[in-house]
Amino acid sequence: MTKRFTIHVSANEGQVEQPLPFRVVREINKLTSYELPGAWVSGHGPQRAYLFRKQTQKFPAGLLKRVKKAIRRMGYRTRTKDYRAEIKIDDKKVLSIFNNLEYSPRYYQADGIIEGVRYPYGLYWWPTGSGKTFLFSMLLLCYDVPSLILTHRRELLYQIQESVERMTGKSCGIIGDGQWSPKKWTVGIVNSFMQKDSLINDVKSYLNSIEYLIIDECHHLGAKSWWKIAKQCKNTRARHGFSGTCFRTDNADLLLLAHTGDVISHYTTTYMIEEGWLSRPHIYRDEFTGKNGVTSHSDWSSVEDVLIVENKERNLGGCQFVYDQAGDGEQVLVMVRRVPHGRILKQMLVGEFGVEPRDIRYMTGSEGTEARKRALLDYKYGTFPILIGTSIYDEGIDLPTIGAAANMGGGKSDIKTTQKLGRAIRKEVADGEIDVDPTVEQIVKYYDPFDKGHRFVKKHSKTRQEVYEGEEAFVLRGAYNGKKIS
Repeated sequence: MTKRFTIHVSANEGQVEQPLPFRVVREINKLTSYELPGAWVSGHGPQRAYLFRKQTQKFPAGLLKRVKKAIRRMGYRTRTKDYRAEIKIDDKKVLSIFNNLEYSPRYYQADGIIEGVRYPYGLYWWPTGSGKTFLFSMLLLCYDVPSLILTHRRELLYQIQESVERMTGKSCGIIGDGQWSPKKWTVGIVNSFMQKDSLINDVKSYLNSIEYLIIDECHHLGAKSWWKIAKQCKNTRARHGFSGTCFRTDNADLLLLAHTGDVISHYTTTYMIEEGWLSRPHIYRDEFTGKNGVTSHSDWSSVEDVLIVENKERNLGGCQFVYDQAGDGEQVLVMVRRVPHGRILKQMLVGEFGVEPRDIRYMTGSEGTEARKRALLDYKYGTFPILIGTSIYDEGIDLPTIGAAANMGGGKSDIKTTQKLGRAIRKEVADGEIDVDPTVEQIVKYYDPFDKGHRFVKKHSKTRQEVYEGEEAFVLRGAYNGKKIS
């Protein structure tokens, strides 16, 4: 008779009861470990992080399916004793929520709500602009238990709070930006729960009270502070992650699954564009090759200063694009990585292109919350056409009026590249309507220089090019200012 292994599962952790043979542990390790970037073990190759602890036979609960798969692959059977308390949601309750909405959800949103009720643990891999805030607002209504929405920026803190309250008609508390005002449903900033690299002792009891955990932009779960908070929520009865870029480039993808569960719903950006829910980006990439004094031995800081931040030819190319689009009546977003770069671009637009200073707003992380909220609101209403921003606008922020955008800060991350472009492809809602019209195609122009002056920036540019080429719905237009990519 085939041996059977019993697996005990709680909100955060699973454990195999009987001792596992070595060959089974080895198979489990294949499915529950990942390479550590840049770390090598002499004679053994890349160093790995193992999420299954062979001494105790414990593992993060989100990896249950992988552990069971490994055991069965070795010819054994499994039995699961799941101690996670269920939240039973009647179908009539879900139908009642649908019937009380002011408008009908998009068909995939309705499917997403049903999937979230059916699977209380899992990931939603949805692109920017697909309605993630609407989805978890509806799931809050369905579950109706003490809940925490975890995010990472002040703008998102208030944006999520306002959206949840508008969509549900119920009050939502805040933890963050100097406030500690939790309610039955609360949105909180990760750093507000942390002190240095550890959880603040006083918040542990609060986290233990959470029954439904929502992790917005869950690709950040690879960071220690995020998963420490997730692990402290020991009494969750449901847990969902939401992101347009679920899987990471640093091999830490498993940390997402470990603290939420497998992907339960996935839609691509191309799908959303072809179905008419997102704008179609037309991407322009001028090539810049000048070395301007950097050498093959230059460090990254010097290369970034010379070839990106202070590169006059490159900055002129970007400013020409911004000037043209604003002149055509578009709302333009300019994204930079370094604070001095934004100042240089603003001065160039004013000094060399004649843009009125009142038509440009430059926002960084140093501005206060109210100033940043005011600028965002003014921009949405078209008070000024050009918004320059640092990484505070890289992800999550709802900017539906963008007609054009420029990524002037470069970057090597495919996740950040996708997030930045995502800022620009939300469709605009017509006056008097409550949702976009999927039958009307909208186009947004996007500018991203292709840098070839050093191996660092060339590699980064190729990474971003691969992202653009990977989406069939994107239109790659080549050069904007006549500097064609070879």
